[in-house]
Amino acid sequence: MISNLASARALLQADLDHARSVLNLWAHQVAELEKALQQLDAVSVSRDGLRAQYQAAKGTGPILGAPATIDKPARRGRKPKQAGSASAASKASVQGPAKRGRKPAVASGTGTARPAGKVKRAASANGAASPKYQDPKSGKTWTGKGRHPLWLKGDPGQYLIRAGGDAASAAARPANVQAHGREAAPAPAA
Repeated sequence: MISNLASARALLQADLDHARSVLNLWAHQVAELEKALQQLDAVSVSRDGLRAQYQAAKGTGPILGAPATIDKPARRGRKPKQAGSASAASKASVQGPAKRGRKPAVASGTGTARPAGKVKRAASANGAASPKYQDPKSGKTWTGKGRHPLWLKGDPGQYLIRAGGDAASAAARPANVQAHGREAAPAPAA
């Protein structure tokens, strides 16, 4: 029984020592947190004082600032737009021919203006390109431009439409397939 009491006392002493070390750590941590709070309060008071000084000095003039005139070199790049259109027009007439770049939008008589930028080109005068290749089985044709059709396999020369008389190729073409491989609408029965 005496040995049990001794071992129990030793366990209680170890627990007590551990609790004291934990209390010391917590006390140290509490002290560090209080110190951090005091620093935050000092910064807040300092910031409020600086803000009050700035507000007071704001009415009297700038305390810190750049000199009134600084000779800066001219900036490269786009020029700012003119505020008044009349002054811009007078400058354009004085300067001479217009510079390269986008053309201004011009209002038409209908009241709508075309946006400045690229102008659409008119369709070519001779219409669509004529077909150069034809599939003998389906009669579908291809101009030779764009993506290769699936029926064009092997040597493209075997699918060439002969110049001068595509009668042979036209005869091989089914009646309901037009020049570009699209089926025509069936003819109305009369």
